[in-house]
Amino acid sequence: MPPANRPPARRPPVAAIVACLLLPAVPAPATTMLAADTPDLVRLADAVAVADVVEVRSERTGGTVVTRVELRVSRSVKGLREGETVEVLVPGGEADGWVQKVQGAPEPHAGEAAVVFLERTGGRGWRFLLLEQGHLRVDADASVPGGWAVHRARSARLVRPGPGGALEPAPALPAKEPLEPYLRRLDALAREGSRP
Repeated sequence: MPPANRPPARRPPVAAIVACLLLPAVPAPATTMLAADTPDLVRLADAVAVADVVEVRSERTGGTVVTRVELRVSRSVKGLREGETVEVLVPGGEADGWVQKVQGAPEPHAGEAAVVFLERTGGRGWRFLLLEQGHLRVDADASVPGGWAVHRARSARLVRPGPGGALEPAPALPAKEPLEPYLRRLDALAREGSRP
């Protein structure tokens, strides 16, 4: 069609464009996971320990990033020996200019101590049980023997089956617990779970 005979191009009304620009940004929903309480964590874990984070390094594998966390066991509750070193794989991280964030994944740091709940991935591999639910940082505090076991702020939305089976938000965990009583409770739960 010659330019003179072309119908005029339709443009969206200015009001529609302005309305789209004024819409609030809606955050993407977080990862949703079933919550585990402490007895569940001890029962489900292949290993429970207090461990020092020796090294944290991320690497690209194909189109993803994984983080390898080297842990040295300082106190064993179940499944590992004191002094043993294990490598734990965590999804996500930063490597070669790539950043991959996995909601619900723990973010251990070299030099910190943590209470860890681990599960085997096959062979000699390990991962944190239920991602960040299986990693509690230990914070030193001179006024509290052993310090605190800290439940980090959850980046995943935790749910539990409610009455009738519908999923509902899980009750909030305490922000932190005194470490020594918490470990005594873990020891008792591990002994209870090992009985025939």
